[in-house]
Amino acid sequence: MTKLCTVAWRDRARLVDQLDDLRLKKLGKRLIFLNTQKFSSEEYRSAARTANRDRWLTIEPSAPWTTKATAELQLHEIVSGEALDQERINALQNFYQEGLSKIDVRSHQCRIKGVEFVAAFINDRFREK
Repeated sequence: MTKLCTVAWRDRARLVDQLDDLRLKKLGKRLIFLNTQKFSSEEYRSAARTANRDRWLTIEPSAPWTTKATAELQLHEIVSGEALDQERINALQNFYQEGLSKIDVRSHQCRIKGVEFVAAFINDRFREK
């Protein structure tokens, strides 16, 4: 494992592919994807992008990660509570907009109690603000 931390990313990808422990392999692939996607397989990149998009756009209120909806709510609370100055608020809004721009939300569809909901609607609402 020490070797993994000392070699180039291309070699890390090869080492991760040789791991027998599926949990370590999964973590290694994620680490490589997050640091340098070009050494991840196209199949993994596609799956990771889809998973990231789905997590970001979920409307499940109990999701244990930050979603687009929770980020909007938190930004609203920050603005209305005057917790930050306008420069920092703008930086946060830009951070989330940049992240959203990397996600293909127009093709995302969520199931809400048996009714299909097109996430493009959410995206359009977010951009109107």
